[in-house]
Amino acid sequence: MSLTRRFRPAHRQFATVRLRHPDISSSRRLHVRPISYSSIPRFVARAFRVPIAGITIAAGGLGYANYKIEGISSRISSPLMTLRTATTVLPLKTREIHATGLRRKMPPSPPSSPATLSAPSDSTKASDNRLDSRQNGLMHLTKKLIEIRTMLLSIDQSDSLKLPSIVVIGSQSSGKSSVLEAVVGHEFLPKGNNMVTRRPIELTLIHTPPIANGDTPEEYGEFPALGLGKITNFAHIQQTLTDLNLAVPASEAVSNEPIDLRIYSPHVPDLTLIDLPGYIQIASMDQPDSLKEKIASLCEKYIREPNIVLAVCAADVDLANSPALRASRKLDPLGLRTIGVVTKMDLVPPEQGVSILQGNRYPLHLGYVGVVA
Repeated sequence: MSLTRRFRPAHRQFATVRLRHPDISSSRRLHVRPISYSSIPRFVARAFRVPIAGITIAAGGLGYANYKIEGISSRISSPLMTLRTATTVLPLKTREIHATGLRRKMPPSPPSSPATLSAPSDSTKASDNRLDSRQNGLMHLTKKLIEIRTMLLSIDQSDSLKLPSIVVIGSQSSGKSSVLEAVVGHEFLPKGNNMVTRRPIELTLIHTPPIANGDTPEEYGEFPALGLGKITNFAHIQQTLTDLNLAVPASEAVSNEPIDLRIYSPHVPDLTLIDLPGYIQIASMDQPDSLKEKIASLCEKYIREPNIVLAVCAADVDLANSPALRASRKLDPLGLRTIGVVTKMDLVPPEQGVSILQGNRYPLHLGYVGVVA
């Protein structure tokens, strides 16, 4: 009997203990669980069950995020390599073209003998060929930079890389629209007596090469955000721009949300132009009182470095009163990034026009260009 008791396995995991308290007439049962070395791993596993599940979920989330980041990196790795090459090669090519241009401007030295009469002509042809090839290389490089900018805009990463654009500023009725339409070769910008340009228009010009059979490629425009496809009628483009601008509520009058427009044509260079609302002197009765400050703030946002500023001024208005030159001088005091475009040159005498274009009173590093409408 004693041997049976001694070697009987312990199947019971719980023991029942009855406690009696002198103040409590009723009794209660307590379950006591014995602790053994074999139960410790189960306690540890249960204690770490929730943290392990959380770590597993976090690891899965990090893996998915890493997968998405690698996908985006693979999309922009090739354009970024092109950009690094561009930033290295562009200054060198610019200096080479400038040096070649200076050599072309220098008068050739007189020949010392008849045997060398053909040498200047050959060298001139060779330098012209080198200059043309370098200019073609720069145009190809500019097109690649525009493609990189377009790709960054498509993935909402436009702020990660700042590429220079040409920003067109000027007062209302200064001729901004005429200058841009002269570059494109079509009338496509909104026009009207009231303020019709209420949103920035980011205009991307893309040069289309000739077709293999010699036909001229078709000119068309696209609004990528609207999904309208190819628009070959520029009057339709003008009407779409007018509707998008007039959709801005009258209480705001100006919106910071840009309009993305791309124009494909064999007659345009690869450029990125930004048309901004024109400066005003005083708000009308149906416009908010802060409209003048809102336009100035919007223009200051775009004319910062590294953008090139196209300050459009009318020739029949004193340059001292030009809001475009005033704004550009505020952010470009030395005039290193500003080009003065003087419109309506046919409204002033020739002597006054020459004085304006010389830029003696308000010098600009890139000079002035006169435009006759």
